[in-house]
Amino acid sequence: MFGLGGRTTGSRRCAQGLALVAMAVVLASCIYDAPLTANATRRVDARLVGDWTSDDGKENLKVRSLDATTYLLILNGDPFRGWHSDFADVAFVTVQDLDNPARKYAYLKYALSDDGQRLTAYAINSDVVPSTLKSSSEARRLLRAGLENPKLFVDEPLELVRRK
Repeated sequence: MFGLGGRTTGSRRCAQGLALVAMAVVLASCIYDAPLTANATRRVDARLVGDWTSDDGKENLKVRSLDATTYLLILNGDPFRGWHSDFADVAFVTVQDLDNPARKYAYLKYALSDDGQRLTAYAINSDVVPSTLKSSSEARRLLRAGLENPKLFVDEPLELVRRK
């Protein structure tokens, strides 16, 4: 979803999409058939809403509140929907590609700096959580099992700063 320059297609573009949130990095793609959680685990965090950009200016993300629990994410002009999918004490986000007929999902972990000015998103490594999974419960089981695996997330997170 994040970290990739230029326009791409399909699952690769979805990976670019949020984040987030964001939510989420993507550095992986929207490759999963099922969301991490079917519903949001908490309300929209107003601190995430705003305009974000990568340090090199190649990635531009707009995060808006679509409703009380859903984000509308526009990454480099491409639309995504996202919601909090927190579990196992980790702030995860499920992101769905709205511009692709397959409407696949990506799972991201994110961190917001204490001052709210830097957003870091980490994409799930599909070598650890394979794209062949078919259900949300299977996704959560594999993520929980992989939380101690240093390769759970792709190597390079997407780093964004709030635009003034």
